[in-house]
Amino acid sequence: MPGLQQAGLEPQLVLNHDGHFDNFLKVVRDQGVQVAPQSLKNVPAPMRAFDDSRIYDDAAILAQWMQARGKDPAPRVAMYYNTLSLHDGNHLVSQPGTKSSETYKARVGKLLADVQGFIDKLAASGRRAVVVLIPEHGAAWRGDAMQIAGLREIPTPAITLVPVGVRVIGPEAKRAADPVQVNEPASFLAVSYIVSKMLARPPFGADGFKPADYTAGMPLTDFVSEGSNATILARGPGYVIRQEQDAWKEFK
Repeated sequence: MPGLQQAGLEPQLVLNHDGHFDNFLKVVRDQGVQVAPQSLKNVPAPMRAFDDSRIYDDAAILAQWMQARGKDPAPRVAMYYNTLSLHDGNHLVSQPGTKSSETYKARVGKLLADVQGFIDKLAASGRRAVVVLIPEHGAAWRGDAMQIAGLREIPTPAITLVPVGVRVIGPEAKRAADPVQVNEPASFLAVSYIVSKMLARPPFGADGFKPADYTAGMPLTDFVSEGSNATILARGPGYVIRQEQDAWKEFK
């Protein structure tokens, strides 16, 4: 975010929660986002987290941001949005006795619909924008031989291999070539690479947007996933795991 600010984009912060858990708001500020989060006043909160704190509606808060952006004189902004709508332990206010796992499918459907609606509104506004979507981790609802469903102590590939997307919005994007799908192992370094290339040569030229121009040469990162008690590495066609100070062994 400091790099984006140096490039001329005004930083903005939007959360669908109060940021208190695990001192999240301080973590974000320590990463260089030195702005106050958008107000949550008058935004509906259809969910509560495991600690009974409010989880606000994604569609409503993104619509509130778009409305404010329409009145904002800043020529370009970099908005960081963080949502907890899929977190384990969330429960619906309308269904207080229902388990988090039982509402997960409905919560996924609503979040995806809210994000798509936000993208559609951005496109309809005529603004040029780049939207980057990065999940933190999976929910582990299926479980495996290593740990039961819902447990994430061991950062298995099923939990930590997550889909990431970069969407360019604007008139030029409508004339773009087919989307590019990258299947090689990549990380946040690849995302930074793509964004930096878009800053150097914005994807909004008269020749249209060519996605492959921005993924060509991006850095690849061998799989490594680490938690407080375990580390998993890709090795050949499979993986190896080390738990605490134990020896490395094959991960099955």
